[in-house]
Amino acid sequence: KIVPYLEHLVLHASTLIILVITWERYFAICRPLRNCNKPRPFLLISIMWVVAVITSLPFVFMTHLLEEVFIDGTPCFVCKTIINEYWHFFYISAMFVVYFVVPLGVLTLMYGGIIRKLYSDSVKLKDQIGSSEFYRLRSRKQVVRMLISLIVYFFVALLPLRVVIIWQISSPSETIDQLGMESYYNIMWFARIMMYTNSAGNPIIYSLFSSKFKMAFKRI
Repeated sequence: KIVPYLEHLVLHASTLIILVITWERYFAICRPLRNCNKPRPFLLISIMWVVAVITSLPFVFMTHLLEEVFIDGTPCFVCKTIINEYWHFFYISAMFVVYFVVPLGVLTLMYGGIIRKLYSDSVKLKDQIGSSEFYRLRSRKQVVRMLISLIVYFFVALLPLRVVIIWQISSPSETIDQLGMESYYNIMWFARIMMYTNSAGNPIIYSLFSSKFKMAFKRI
């Protein structure tokens, strides 16, 4: 039961932490005067972890150890999330909205504001090529491009798992059973592997967009 719970706990925490980081970047770039009055990022991230821990708990009660049979007739035990009660459907739908649809919309709005602000500042500083402000602006743009790439990749990697979960609650159990155990778990493993590639792909994105990361990596 602990594996599905930990998977969704990490997913939920990652989504919330990305929101905190983007929120911090948004205020630092678009609302610098209000930036001093914000709560400390460490406090916010700690709160996000607590929220993720609590909102992921229902998966403990939805996961069961079941006996299944391979194609060759060999019996085995599998860990499976059973969605067969009304509150299961409500919870899964709510998590899809809260941890996928809403964050995607909020991040799009915040990065839209950041891009507009950076574009406006670059127009103002276009005649100050040698100024320190110009280089600071260029560094900001580099960080924003990297964060946008990380977030896009995060949601692309997360999408298959979210789609599979929605498919589970919207399809009759007979349809899922007809797939057979092997086909069902092949779909689940693909979705999980895509989720794990997010962590594996982060260093690649860092190396593409961050010169400081490249230098630090070469020193290892």
